[in-house]
Amino acid sequence: MGTGKLRLSQCMIVKNEERNIEKALSWGKEIMWEQIVVDTGSTDRTVEIAERMGAKVFHFAWIDDFAAAKNFAIEQASGNWIAFLDADEYMEPEDMCKVPAVIKKAEKLGLEGLYTLWLQVGDDQSVAMVARQCRIFRNTKKIRYDKPIHECLYYEGKNMECHMLDATGLSIYHTGYISELSEAKSRRNIGILLKELRKNPQDPDLLGYLGDAYRGVEEEKEKALQYYREALPHIFARARTTERDVQTIALLMTILMKQDLEQELMEVYRKASAQFTGFYDLDYLAGRFYLEKQDYQKAEHHFEKALAGAEQYGTKAYNPMMSSDIPEVWKALAFCYYKNGKIESCVSSCVGLLRIDKGQVTALELLIRCFKEEDPQAVVGFLCKLYNLNDITDRILMLRGAISAGAEGEGVLQAIRGYCTEEELRVLDKRKE
Repeated sequence: MGTGKLRLSQCMIVKNEERNIEKALSWGKEIMWEQIVVDTGSTDRTVEIAERMGAKVFHFAWIDDFAAAKNFAIEQASGNWIAFLDADEYMEPEDMCKVPAVIKKAEKLGLEGLYTLWLQVGDDQSVAMVARQCRIFRNTKKIRYDKPIHECLYYEGKNMECHMLDATGLSIYHTGYISELSEAKSRRNIGILLKELRKNPQDPDLLGYLGDAYRGVEEEKEKALQYYREALPHIFARARTTERDVQTIALLMTILMKQDLEQELMEVYRKASAQFTGFYDLDYLAGRFYLEKQDYQKAEHHFEKALAGAEQYGTKAYNPMMSSDIPEVWKALAFCYYKNGKIESCVSSCVGLLRIDKGQVTALELLIRCFKEEDPQAVVGFLCKLYNLNDITDRILMLRGAISAGAEGEGVLQAIRGYCTEEELRVLDKRKE
């Protein structure tokens, strides 16, 4: 292992991770100088598997302090850089191979760590949330974790921001809070957070994290709203907005949307919009709320603002909700344009989406609906700027779009049928029976 002068130590703290530990020690093995596993009390085969895979295994008595356990792991590392990922996190091979070169770039610039993207992945592999985190950093006594839960890295006790290289071209994927183990993790976190909250009862970070934890416990979900509400005045009193503040507000708005508390939702929206820069999740969530209520004028307004914010700020501003959902926002905005009678804008949006991804059947259906008064052959001619009728895959996509458009797409459907083989038509008609 090892890459030139770079000695990268992979570190992790674990407990009962026998389902994940093999993958955790495999995804980056070829670039690692060593692999450090600190076990905090496993009762399954975690330690056995880690030792069999060649990791250096250490034991740490659990004291309800993630920072202490992680700092213990760092102290066991002999490499000059550290990659600290959890057992349920990984990098894809193409990104993993780039890590050594990105670290060398950071070294040349005199920087101490890398900011990568962090993506929360669901069981269906969809991305539920996107953030920016530092998981790869120089092994120096100046860098240590602090806070017993939701621990953060600090450089000589201060924020790491000015010591970081933006490496958000690299991504780390996290799967841990989607599995059936999520409620157990939430209950564990609640105990630690309540203990810390007794010491700092007005800490908006702790209040926000408690809201997160209670969201993961089915019979106590109502407490999430309580703690997010409690955090709000302390967030607005802060001089500097943190990523945790943004997440608390976004999750609070999500609950208010589900409970149809429009007045409170928009009050939070207005206050946060006035105070925070680059927070386009606010308009994304407001747009979703009004789309659900079929208020297409307001939904259009907010979706347009959200997309303008995404274009202006991109990943420079933390927006965990919309970052994984931008194509869906374009589709929602196109639908609003259609409902509001702005056909030209709807067509433009749908064409833009289909140029990026011809498989966006919802956008294709909407596009066909926009041309319901036009000659079907002319519509097919227009669609051929996006699709190739000589390609069976494209023909099937066009057929699907026309079928989805129902009566408004019947003429286009019949026109496309003229380009299909007899066998394709038999299959198509059989499916329609």
